[in-house]
Formats: sequence, C-alpha cells, structure tokens
Amino acid sequence: MLVVDDLADLAQTIASELEAAGLVTEIAMTGPSALRRFAEAPTDVVVTDQRMRSADGLDMLGAIQRMDPAVPVIVMGAFADAASAAEAVRRGAFDHVSKPFPLETMTSLVQRACRQRADTRQPAPAELGPRRLKPEA
Repeated sequence: MLVVDDLADLAQTIASELEAAGLVTEIAMTGPSALRRFAEAPTDVVVTDQRMRSADGLDMLGAIQRMDPAVPVIVMGAFADAASAAEAVRRGAFDHVSKPFPLETMTSLVQRACRQRADTRQPAPAELGPRRLKPEA
C-alpha cells in the first residue's frame, strides 16, 4: 500500500490508520519519489492526492497504470467537485475521495481495493507449479 501526499501529517495519519487495520503501508511525499518506489517495489493499492506541488494526481494515476494497469489507485482531493471526481474515475481511478473524509471511509475503500486486487491478480509462473510436457505422439 502506497500513500502519496505532500502534506506529511495527512499522509502519516492515513498510513497509521491503514496500518492499524493490518495493512503494510509506505509513504511518498512527492510524485517522483512515489513513482520510483512503485517501479522498484509495486504495491497492491495506491492512494494519491490529486494536487501536489511536485505532481498532479491524475498524471500519477496514468503513470502507475502504465506500470501496472491492474493496480487500484484511489485519488483524494481537497478541491474536489463532481467534475474532477468524474474525471479521475473516467481515467481509471478505483475511486475519488473528497477531503476531509472520515478515516474509516478511507480504510474501507482501501480494503475493498485490496480485495479487488487479490481477485484480479494472476499467479506468477513459479506459483503455478511445475510444468509437465505432454509426450509427443
């Protein structure tokens, strides 16, 4: 789970709430650092702010989707209106949450995204077990 927000207190509060719910969470304070972390060690879910000094959340959404189209990305925005929420979802966001929001709402949303991710995850070839070749006739 990766939380991306340039407001350290908010990012830490969200991460702490998600960790209390049993989720392993990392924080990135900038768009570039989030993309580096995700490229090095992809996470099951990303929560990103829509507007940060270092990046646009919708651009982050696109970059993450190019690396892994199946990862759910939740966009949160303080300047949210119906149009920006619709745009985020149109671009493929799992959901859009307007700030301020109850922490329980974020936890529930992330847990739902984790379940979706688990349902869509394809096992790696090594997880499929040994391959057996059919004898040629």
